Order: sequence, then C-alpha cells, then structure tokens
Amino acid sequence: MSVEEIVRVVESSAQAEAEAIVATAHASATALVADAEAAAQARVREACERAEPGYRAEAMRLVNTARLRLLEQRAARSASLVDAVSDAAASRLAAIAAEPDGVRWTTALARLMEETAGLIGPGGVLAVRTVDAEAARPMATRLGCRLEVMGSGADDVQSAPGAARAPVPGVLGLSVDGRVEVDATLPARLERARVRLAEPVARLLGVDT
Repeated sequence: MSVEEIVRVVESSAQAEAEAIVATAHASATALVADAEAAAQARVREACERAEPGYRAEAMRLVNTARLRLLEQRAARSASLVDAVSDAAASRLAAIAAEPDGVRWTTALARLMEETAGLIGPGGVLAVRTVDAEAARPMATRLGCRLEVMGSGADDVQSAPGAARAPVPGVLGLSVDGRVEVDATLPARLERARVRLAEPVARLLGVDT
C-alpha cells in the first residue's frame, strides 16, 4: 500500500470517527434538551396547579363584588321608585283631604271608619280631626262607636287613641277594653302600602328580598 493510500485510509477513518462523535453528541444534546423542556413544563404545570385555587378565589371575589354592586344599585333604584310612588300618593291624598267641597274625602273617611270599627268592635272609640267631626259623627253613630277628636286632651277622652297625637287625616280606633288599637290615618296607611310595595318592586328589578 502506497503512502497516498495509507493517508486516505487514515483520513477516512478519522472522518467516520468524527461523524460518529458528532452524531452521539447531537443525540445526547437532543435528549438533554427534551428532558429540560419536560422538566420545565412539569414545573409550570405544578406552579399553575398550586396557583389555580388562588386565581379562582380571586375571580370569584371579583364576580361577587360586581354582583353586590349591581344589587346595591338595583336596591337603591327600588327604594327610589317606592319613595317616589309613596310621595306622589301622599300628595294626592293630602290634596283630596283638603278639597273645599270634601266630597271625595268624606267617602274615603267613611270607608276608613267602617274598616276601623270592624277591627275594634262595637262601643269602641273612633277619633278624627276636628274638621272631620261633623261629617264623621253620624257615621260613628251608625257603626255603634263613640266619636272623639284627635288631640283634644279633654278629661273624658284621655283613653281615646288620638288624645296625645297631632291631628292628621284619617281615623284612630280603640276597642272598649283598650286591647285593640288601630291607626288608619293617611300617614300610617301610606307607610304600610310603601312596605307592601317594596317587595314586588324589588322583585321586578332583580333584588334579592
């Protein structure tokens, strides 16, 4: 074998060996990169799993806060609507009670007296404003009740339901035995109506009552 041939054989062997070394190194590097990527992904998954309950709790807190604000806004709107309706009703009823001819108010007063007398029973006391006494007297007689004037303070009406109250449109009632008291004045009736109105209005606006 000539020198040239020997050189070619040596070079060929060296190149093959070098290629083998490079291939082995590449395979090792690829495996190391894959392992590193898998380990990194595993750490990320573990970190996300550890953090997930916190993220969910925070997200739920934000949702609940937004929901509470919405409910508060709806509750405020509900209260505003109920107050507006109550104020409008109070104005209209006050105007009716102050009408010069008194026709509509007399009709309303008769109904209030009938309802109150039905609750306190015969012989009870019905108290009305001084301006309503004349119209109310025959009604009280017909209902079998004694008529008094609100806030009169007379000795014979100290037990009357209106004895210590400022006169307002409507009727106050007291049973014979003093156990049943009825407030059928306009302010009291309006307040009870306002309370009853609050629930359906809140329900319509989606407010939890």
